[in-house]
Amino acid sequence: MNDPGTPAGDPPASPQPSAEHQTEAAESAPATEDEAASPRFKETTDATANQKPLPMSDKTRLQLGALGVALVLGALGDVLLRGTPWGINAPLWIAALLIATVALARGRGVAISPAAGALGLVALAFAGAVAWRDSTTLLLLNVLAAMAAMGLAAFYSRSGRLLLAGVTDYLVATVFVWLCAFIVGMPVALIDLRWREIPMRGTSGQVARILRGLALAVPLLLTFGALFVAADAMFEDLVGNLFFWDLGVAIGHLLLALAIAWIVVGLLYQIFFARMLSGIAVSCPSFLSLGIVELGIVLGTLNVLFLAFVLVQLRYLFGGAALVDASTSLTYSEYARRGFFELVTVAALLLPLLLLADWMRRTATRGQTLLFRALALALVALLFVIMASAMQRMLMYVSVYGLTELRIYTTTFMGWLAVVFGWFLITVLRDQRRYFAFGALVSGIVAVIALNALNPVAMIVYTNAGRVALVPPPTSPAESRRGMKSEFDTAYVTTLGADAVPALVQVLPLLPEAERQATAEWLLTRWSQPKTEDWRTWNWSRWQAWQAVGGGQDALRQADSDSATR
Repeated sequence: MNDPGTPAGDPPASPQPSAEHQTEAAESAPATEDEAASPRFKETTDATANQKPLPMSDKTRLQLGALGVALVLGALGDVLLRGTPWGINAPLWIAALLIATVALARGRGVAISPAAGALGLVALAFAGAVAWRDSTTLLLLNVLAAMAAMGLAAFYSRSGRLLLAGVTDYLVATVFVWLCAFIVGMPVALIDLRWREIPMRGTSGQVARILRGLALAVPLLLTFGALFVAADAMFEDLVGNLFFWDLGVAIGHLLLALAIAWIVVGLLYQIFFARMLSGIAVSCPSFLSLGIVELGIVLGTLNVLFLAFVLVQLRYLFGGAALVDASTSLTYSEYARRGFFELVTVAALLLPLLLLADWMRRTATRGQTLLFRALALALVALLFVIMASAMQRMLMYVSVYGLTELRIYTTTFMGWLAVVFGWFLITVLRDQRRYFAFGALVSGIVAVIALNALNPVAMIVYTNAGRVALVPPPTSPAESRRGMKSEFDTAYVTTLGADAVPALVQVLPLLPEAERQATAEWLLTRWSQPKTEDWRTWNWSRWQAWQAVGGGQDALRQADSDSATR
């Protein structure tokens, strides 16, 4: 059927190419010899060559800015982070990353969510803790916490759902961001870049002019430079230091800078260009959901098991030192260690189990919901009794054997679990599950900050030294058999780093002679003020250790010499 706008009998008009297509076709068609020789063709060619490139889109400008920022931060990271052990260089580089990100966002009109800004400050605080504490365990915790905060900040940079996100959201978001940063961030950013929008005309001519200038300048520089080198020895040393360097070292610097830039590009791409997800957590599929009968059987049987354990083992759980003293074969070590770590594992397993049960719970009546809450509440209450027993065992174990990092951090973890279980009762069991993950996240951040503030290593030194001074040596075979010890483990405390040094200097007079001599010798050998120090590795605890040893050097040398003469 003919188009209404076409006269009858006439063939339909073929579609005419647009002006843009005509221009492209004219530019791509080869010119004949007569056309190439015509003045009009030369004018057209000159006009095309001098035509200004189209303006870049805002996205392309932002992408190029992100690449430039990544290269600068890579070079800065090579300068700062190469100094080890890490100290002030860690928070300085993180601060540079945050400042560059905020400047890039404001310069291109990209809004960053307040939640992402707060998490960025949290990451900076944990990076600052790297320059505060020297403990290897705290260093690991601070680095992991900073990475988690940065990952969440990048993921929620343009979305404010951090408060209402779930546990799965947090875990998957953190892993996803860092996998992208380490693996696919740079390739995706380069593929997504609109290279056609980058002005390239005239570049070849500019490069040719630069090369001609260099070809003229290099011979002159070599000639006059050789004369200056021959004329002055100091200038000769300067030139030697500038141009004669180790190729392997240079390659190492380049690779580290590029590796850091690669990671930064991945983070910036996630912040500015990645598609924002409304949520990762999904509702339970119908074929996996469970009713109150199934869940009641699971939680009810667990309640019976927990109650039986508490009742049957009541004397064993809370017997303490009296139970060990009354026993003919039980040692303090067996009493405390046999149950503590197993009970902590029970607490750690029960939390995800209850969260999973609540997730799989099918919509039910009010009575069924109340039954589920009652069973979960009873289970948590029994767990609190078991956790109190575990805490009592650990306190008794510490009074006999002293503190270690493992005992401190395991006890802290159990205390954090107790807080999280309390938050579970307040939120999940009151149909406020959407707030649970955020509260658990905040409590975890507070726990790590509290560990940094408490200085666990100093606590170990003070506790163990005080126990040696107060606990007498075993006076009977029964006490020896039960494992009661009063020695100060110098070999252990000297592995705890600079955080232990000021405390060791203070408790040195309380130690037995052999331990006092070994500790003083180690302090003088390891923690005397170094002649040279790399400012990038400055750390508060290491500086405090040098000051403590320097201020008490006379007493330390006296303790070392007195023990040696005896």
